[in-house]
Amino acid sequence: MFVSTLRPLYEAGKLGCLLFQFPPWFVPSKRSFDWLTLVADKARDMNVAVEFRHRTWIESPNQDRAIDFLREHGMTFVVLDGPWVPGWLGPEALTSNVAYIRLHGRNRGAWFKKGVQTVERYRYLCTDKELRPWVARARSVAERAQHTFVLFNNCFADYGVRNAGVFKKMVAGE
Repeated sequence: MFVSTLRPLYEAGKLGCLLFQFPPWFVPSKRSFDWLTLVADKARDMNVAVEFRHRTWIESPNQDRAIDFLREHGMTFVVLDGPWVPGWLGPEALTSNVAYIRLHGRNRGAWFKKGVQTVERYRYLCTDKELRPWVARARSVAERAQHTFVLFNNCFADYGVRNAGVFKKMVAGE
């Protein structure tokens, strides 16, 4: 039912990807790979992007298995930056014809603080210094992809929009 409601957008060329964002407790296991297989089967003709939030997905020995699985099923590996794992850039793996980069901001203190409102987790304006390495990463995957998406999920006030504007200028070399 979920996929059928999105089909008109897909058929009109208005749907870039279906993002499946998995929680930190979703770790590599038979059950997890079974779930990913179900997602791939149900949305087989759409661009499915998979965001893992547990570092074991991108560390040996699981990294190769996860990347190979996504590639085999035509699913997009989401390269991300998030506050839950400091310094985690993840591999620049391209597993489909779509490159997908997602930046959440780095408000680590609010992310794990008890009782904090959800909006506070995304109250983070990335600095130019933090964005600069992502420009190179975006260019690297974009050279090999048919479509490239870079999304800012630091959606407090206008932070994501401001960071996207700076990022766009950096990519253009301004």
